[in-house]
Amino acid sequence: MKYVDHMDDILELILKDDSQKLDDSLRAQGTKKGSSILDDLSTKDFEELFVFASYSGSVGCLQVLSNYEIDVNFSASLKSALHGVPVTPLRVAVEYDNTAAVKWLCCHGANVNNREAVWSTKSDDITSGTFITSSCRVPCMTPLHFAQSAPCVEILLGHGADMSAQDCMGKTPVAMATLNGHLDVLEALCNHRAPLNLASSWGATPLMYAQYGRSKAERVTATEILCRSGADVDLQDRNGRTALHLAKDKECVCLILAYHGDPSIETVFGKTTLITAAENQRWDICRVLYDAQAVFSLGALGRGCSLFCSLSRDHQAWLVKCSRNVRDLTRLCRCVIRK
Repeated sequence: MKYVDHMDDILELILKDDSQKLDDSLRAQGTKKGSSILDDLSTKDFEELFVFASYSGSVGCLQVLSNYEIDVNFSASLKSALHGVPVTPLRVAVEYDNTAAVKWLCCHGANVNNREAVWSTKSDDITSGTFITSSCRVPCMTPLHFAQSAPCVEILLGHGADMSAQDCMGKTPVAMATLNGHLDVLEALCNHRAPLNLASSWGATPLMYAQYGRSKAERVTATEILCRSGADVDLQDRNGRTALHLAKDKECVCLILAYHGDPSIETVFGKTTLITAAENQRWDICRVLYDAQAVFSLGALGRGCSLFCSLSRDHQAWLVKCSRNVRDLTRLCRCVIRK
C-alpha cells in the first residue's frame, strides 16, 4: 500500500508539473543521482513515470527523471491509457501535442523513426478510425504518423523524421494527416515536399482519403491542399477508382477537374465517374461531370439508359439536369425516344 501511495504521489507531482517537489521526493528515498533505481521503485516504474511526464508535457519533470539514467527510447505503459500497450515517451508527447516535451526528447536522442503500434493512447479507438481493426498492435507507425500540429511536424522533421514511412497498411504521415483532418499538419508536410502519391496496400492515395473527411469543409480543404501541392489526380486504387470516383462534394470534383482529372477513367467494373455519381444519387456531381464533357456510357445505369447515347447533346444535357435519380433518367430517356 505504501508503494502504491508513493507512486500516486509522484504521478500527482508530475501532473502538476512540480519538478522541484518531484526532485525532493526522489532524493528523500535515499538514492543519490546516478543510481539506476530507487529503494522502492524499479526501472519499470521509472520508465512509466517518464512516459507519464511526456504525456503531461512536463519538461522539468523529464529533466529530473533523466538524472536517473533513463534511456529515452524505451517503451512503457501509459498510466492513463486503457489498453496497456507499451509506448515510447516521444510517441506520447507527439500524440498529445506537447511540443516542448517533443523538442526536449528529440534533443536528448529520441528516435524519431521508431515504429510503434497504431493503437491510440487517448482512448480505445485507434488513430485511423475504421481503416484498421482495433486489435491491430503491429509496430508500424512512426511519431510523424501521430503528429497533431505543424510545430510538432517541424520539430520531428528537423531531427530527421522520414516523411515517406509507411505503416503496415501502406499509409504515410500525409495519409494519416488527411484521414485525421489535421490540415495544418498536411500543409506542413506538403510544404516540405512530402511524397503525395505513395499508395496504401489497397492502392488508396492521400487524395482518395481526402474524400472521406468528417465534414465537407475538411474534404474540400484537404483536396485543395493536395491538388495544389502536386498530387496525381488520376491514380487508381485496386478497384480502379480515382479520387473523382470517390468524391462526395461538387466542390471537390471541380477542384480535381481543374487540376486535369480525367472523368473518363473506368473502374475494373467498367464504371466511369459519371456512372458512380449517378449510382450514389449525386446529380449535382453528374451535372458538373457532364459539363466537363466526360466520355461516358450510361448503359450500366439501368434499363433504357443505354439509349441515352443515341440522343443529341442538347437532349442529354436536359435529361441529366432534370433527373433526380436513375429511375427518372430511365423514364425520361424512354419518353424522349418515343417522341
